[in-house]
Amino acid sequence: MFIGNIKLKTAHPDELITLQELMFRWPCEPITKICYELCTGRFTNIKINEYIRTQPPDGAGKDIVYYTTMPWCLDQASLCYDFNKLAVFKHEVEAAERDNPLYTAIDKISTHRDWYDNCTNKNYRRIAPLLLYVNFMLTGYRPNNHLAPSNLDLVLFRAHISKFIDTDEVFSPSNCLPAPKKDWILSEHAAIPILRPTPIAEPTRTEIDHNFLATVISELRERGIIDKYKLCQALLDHAPSISGVAVTRHIFGIIPKNKKACSAAKQRGNRLKAATREKNLGK
Repeated sequence: MFIGNIKLKTAHPDELITLQELMFRWPCEPITKICYELCTGRFTNIKINEYIRTQPPDGAGKDIVYYTTMPWCLDQASLCYDFNKLAVFKHEVEAAERDNPLYTAIDKISTHRDWYDNCTNKNYRRIAPLLLYVNFMLTGYRPNNHLAPSNLDLVLFRAHISKFIDTDEVFSPSNCLPAPKKDWILSEHAAIPILRPTPIAEPTRTEIDHNFLATVISELRERGIIDKYKLCQALLDHAPSISGVAVTRHIFGIIPKNKKACSAAKQRGNRLKAATREKNLGK
């Protein structure tokens, strides 16, 4: 199939994941995670041109998606109009998840949380334009200031892009949705799922990455934060379901060697968790 002089490529729908689906697959801080992967160039920028569903009586046919690859440094307004047609390859998403196990977790990455840091069916249409705006600012509007996010961790990357979201100013307004940002929202047409119904994000049980948590605690201590309650709160922010044993491991540096020591570590960690939550509830 051709559009003008452009030959369209084909794929099975199961080979693709739309940005809409990815926002629900990575519900916590989707802007940070998705823009990080886009800026590293690990994702192929795909625009779906047509989705042909074939359901012959003999079951011999198969569904086909016709698509083109395109840079997503176009103006944000145009991309918002076609948001439900934007996609990446599934194998690219799975590779990113292998490198970052917490991507699919409900647990948040940073101790700071804004309304756009948790994607739900209620706010999805408002978060999507912000995601495209951040990507537009990083790779389109300011090509000379292109970051090298592979040299940054997600927390630092988020701190960099938050200024694009939090400021009231809209850069290059002719290429963006009408200001102010608080009124940005996808049209109903652009929010209709194309490949599959978009699921409601439900909490899932995700294996805790202890290397990641150790890095978090180490960075806090390097900044002079040594209060055990503040350190414990950081662990709870990243992994609300963290066990008492794991808390003792990261805060006190104790890894139990036997059953008795494990029981003691569990109790010590659970006491600290309870005390930390009580202190925060009392604020």
